[in-house]
Amino acid sequence: MTASSATLILDVSKSYILVAFSEIFASITGLEYAFTKAPVNMRSLVMSVFLFTSAISAAIGEAFVGA
Repeated sequence: MTASSATLILDVSKSYILVAFSEIFASITGLEYAFTKAPVNMRSLVMSVFLFTSAISAAIGEAFVGA
């Protein structure tokens, strides 16, 4: 492994770590809102809307990145 490939691996790893932390923070915020702020009879609706928007954003991300 050359020095440039090791640097590339470190740079890519940093961005994956940042994305992972942002996903964790967004999920915790959505779950907290759904279970503490929403009325009892609307918790499932709030959670489903949150998960639906997460799915849409993941689909848009996949469309731009491609496989």
